[in-house]
Amino acid sequence: MDVIWCELITSRDHSHLSNAVSMSESVPDLPHCRGLDFIHAMFRELLADQKNGVTDENFTPTVNRAYESSLKQYHGWMTQKVIGGVLKLVPYRKDFIDTLKVDSSATAEMVLLDIKLYDVNLLANIELLNNLLAQSNRESQEKV
Repeated sequence: MDVIWCELITSRDHSHLSNAVSMSESVPDLPHCRGLDFIHAMFRELLADQKNGVTDENFTPTVNRAYESSLKQYHGWMTQKVIGGVLKLVPYRKDFIDTLKVDSSATAEMVLLDIKLYDVNLLANIELLNNLLAQSNRESQEKV
């Protein structure tokens, strides 16, 4: 299974693998892919804030923009209201960045640089997963 998954990740053409492995066994669930979309959107918004010189410690608008650009379209009215309540629990920007530090001597700038480097590969993997979902007819615009 690991060899097939590696081939799925590295190959641009996945049509020859349709009989080799069941897509339900190899492709993560749609909610996980959407969660990765949200994480990517949040990283993108965090980096945009840095580029635009945003220094406000209130991280909620950043997370809200990420939610609106990634997950909101899949959520019904009730779920959107619940998320609105959850957004009030978002930590301060500094606390979020401090949580991502692996080394206590790391700076916020170092963490943001790491995010920028990581996010490029994250986006490539998200695109691959979305393509695999499309090929296996597991995409859905259904709201929850």
